[in-house]
Amino acid sequence: MNQTFSKKDRTVPANTAKSNLHKQQSNADNVRLLKNNSRIKPDLFKLIMGAFIMIQVPFLASAQEADFKNSTPEERARFQTEWMQSELSLDSTVITSVYNINLKYSEKTQSIMNSGASKMQKYKDFKATSDAKDSELKSVFTKEQYKLYQQKKEEIKQKMRERIQEKRKNK
Repeated sequence: MNQTFSKKDRTVPANTAKSNLHKQQSNADNVRLLKNNSRIKPDLFKLIMGAFIMIQVPFLASAQEADFKNSTPEERARFQTEWMQSELSLDSTVITSVYNINLKYSEKTQSIMNSGASKMQKYKDFKATSDAKDSELKSVFTKEQYKLYQQKKEEIKQKMRERIQEKRKNK
């Protein structure tokens, strides 16, 4: 009961033909899987960029977003410090310390962005940088200022999430 199938000028035993059919199906499954997982890459990129922005922001106004991404670490630190001064009512005694912290982490963030690390590693580095920055800011701010800083940061994160969702809906 060993049938044969013709495949372009040659005869192939049935069990080999079934094996080739299985390989084709397997390849088709792999292609389908890659297509389904291709969504991960843009989402991961958005996640990394979100982390980058969250470290640098809570300081972005949407009109200044493009300029912010192309700015130098010094410009970002100055912008962040000015934002913190106005939003958190910082007094002149802590402004220099806050600027130095912002500059330090803006430079670290810039080096992460310029690194050749994987997107996932960059995300992890951004997260660690953000946590370290928050820890240093906490030591400079009063309890009320730090609480307000965290609230403002969460508000901006929520607005970013909403914008990303809106962009996804419009695609």
